[in-house]
Amino acid sequence: MSYFVEPIIIERETPGLLDYKEFNSHTELCGYYNHAIKEKGAPKLSIAIMSHQNLSSLKVCVECVLKFAEGTGFELVLMDNASEDNGGTYNFMQEVPYSRKKIIKMVDNMGPYFNAPRGWGTLWPYCTGDYILHLNDDHYITENSVQNMIKALDYDHSIGMVNPVSSNAWMMQDPQLRFETPEEMFEAAKAFNVFDPRKWEERIYVAAVAWMFRREVLPYMACPNPFGPELCYDIALRSGGYRIMLLVDTWVHHNHDYSKKESYGFTGNSAEKIRQQEYVARMASHLSFGLTLFQDICVFEKRLVLFAVPPKNEVPSLLSVDVCAGQGLLDLKNQLRKFGIFNTVCTSFSTQAKYYPLLYTIADEVIIDRIELIDSALGDRRFDYCIVGSPINFYPDFQCLLSILISKLKPGGQLLYKIKETAEPYSEGCHSVFRSN
Repeated sequence: MSYFVEPIIIERETPGLLDYKEFNSHTELCGYYNHAIKEKGAPKLSIAIMSHQNLSSLKVCVECVLKFAEGTGFELVLMDNASEDNGGTYNFMQEVPYSRKKIIKMVDNMGPYFNAPRGWGTLWPYCTGDYILHLNDDHYITENSVQNMIKALDYDHSIGMVNPVSSNAWMMQDPQLRFETPEEMFEAAKAFNVFDPRKWEERIYVAAVAWMFRREVLPYMACPNPFGPELCYDIALRSGGYRIMLLVDTWVHHNHDYSKKESYGFTGNSAEKIRQQEYVARMASHLSFGLTLFQDICVFEKRLVLFAVPPKNEVPSLLSVDVCAGQGLLDLKNQLRKFGIFNTVCTSFSTQAKYYPLLYTIADEVIIDRIELIDSALGDRRFDYCIVGSPINFYPDFQCLLSILISKLKPGGQLLYKIKETAEPYSEGCHSVFRSN
């Protein structure tokens, strides 16, 4: 009896010994390694599309891919996520006129709560490209959008994931492009999609629409939580040393009104639905260092940083004070990008230790201490910018704190802070700026 089986042959694109090299960052080392082990013939880009009983939208999605991703040499990986349409979705995928494609057919569907992360986790390992562009069937790419995303990942290996802005997106990711017809939409997108790294925004979390990421980060995306998996992915990537960029120079169409949430299963005010919503919030918080999305993570300071002026130094030094998990500090860095400043040195001071893990992915130095000890904690260091996340008049001795922070500024440095109207509990308060002489 013979027990012979055909071996699985693994052949690298570039055979031979791998030279020892030193790199400045973990992400550069990962990139070097993953490029060296790349399978022979694997493409640079895999476009993965998952669809469930949305054939008319899927047809437009695929049409846009074949038209606007042409020339990138992509492989197309299609998943029929157990559509109950008498084989309509599967048959269409078979008929797609593209030779370099794979088709995955799921036999059963797990429903709105669990099916999306299950489908993603099944789909992505079949993608062999250096980069993976994930599309749902209602994501319509536009001219130059795919090329801009590839350029962004090529631009800096510390960027692990990019996400374009889009229509029908929350989290301040919809630039409100105006159009009446599909033709006007694609023309508006063509004019919008001009590659410009100064417009990018680094985020802790992005609402995923047409997201592209490096294949090497897949181990970080084995998400154990089906509720809010995108947040878990983003935090895992940041913890692994990668950054996440919202590309405000790139626009795609999301053919889905997210505000109705008709496909998510969370709508309704019944006692059962409310319990479900509370449970989802607790689960997402548990896998996010105990932080909540809106009270800790997505705490933006976009209006405050608008007061920042261009710095005198090419590599300015930044200090943040109590900016929660750090999005406020990222907002300041994003504002400086608009001035052409891409490198900064950041120190973050926080009075709450729970923010340390995420702050450490943003700042070069993180100090956790009581606010009364900030002067001694910072020592004789001086900064070009200081941004305070909490309203300054909420601190016990805010006048003393203001004096200390002003003393920590370099000549020409800026202090960005807020004052909350204590007589109006729901007021936004006013934004204040102090500029050192």
